[in-house]
Amino acid sequence: MNTLWPPSREFWSREFPEATSNRITPYLFKGIIPSAAAGPQDALDGLESLRRAHAAGTQHAARARVYVGEDRHDELIETVLAKDGWEDGQFVPWMQSLVGAKRFSLVLNNLETASPQLAAGLGEFLRSLYEGWGVPIGGAEQVAFAGNYSGTAFGVHEGAEDAFLCHLGPGVKDFYCWPQEEYVRLTGSTAPLFGDYQWLLEHGERFVMKPGDALFLPKRVFHVGRQDDFSVSVAVSLYTYPDDRVLRLSVLPELLERVLGEDPDNPMGTQSPLHDAAAGSAAAAPPQDRKSGG
Repeated sequence: MNTLWPPSREFWSREFPEATSNRITPYLFKGIIPSAAAGPQDALDGLESLRRAHAAGTQHAARARVYVGEDRHDELIETVLAKDGWEDGQFVPWMQSLVGAKRFSLVLNNLETASPQLAAGLGEFLRSLYEGWGVPIGGAEQVAFAGNYSGTAFGVHEGAEDAFLCHLGPGVKDFYCWPQEEYVRLTGSTAPLFGDYQWLLEHGERFVMKPGDALFLPKRVFHVGRQDDFSVSVAVSLYTYPDDRVLRLSVLPELLERVLGEDPDNPMGTQSPLHDAAAGSAAAAPPQDRKSGG
């Protein structure tokens, strides 16, 4: 399916609902994002913005997390932000030397605050979406996944909100999806699956993502991404249904605190693993008297 950039109102009102069964099923839109609008270097420029803020001792709205396999290494955040930068084209060996491993994953939350190019480029996409759907009540966020990881650090997990996964390259990503009912039938629960889940992949719907592709990922769909070569993807999460933090702060806080706090199985009390607060990420540029955060 080919479409204009940014997508037209007709795309959101007719083509998109037809392709996604009215926002229920995943669908891969091929070549929808032009390289001039968003590229892997734009995400790395966002990391440089965090590094400059760290060197200046100032706070930044964006957050960084570092993973080796499925293990999060908060102690490496300071290393990534403070060490001398990489030479042109040498980001991958630079990261490998810092983390002490061949494969790594770098997650950047609130990337729109750190990369003006991505904020503008993917902002065109969001602007057209807002014109077609309206503005999500909880807003939107850009979360970058950069690395050569063999599997998403969050394991096979469920999304709590609708999202678009925009693949910027330069490598290719294999992305697998399962409807919630199918995932429960196969695994026996809705818990994330870590470790060796190779057996599960043959039961999933596989999408081969190339630079410029965008995958619509509906909420409550289980998924995982895998790639052999370095690449960058940016998840644009649409917080149409506000997560528990937004609800607690803005809508009947005392009542919701009581209701959500007493029912851990309530889906409205479940945050997406993409959310920086859910992962307990430290500030990317902490104050001088603060070594780390929770």
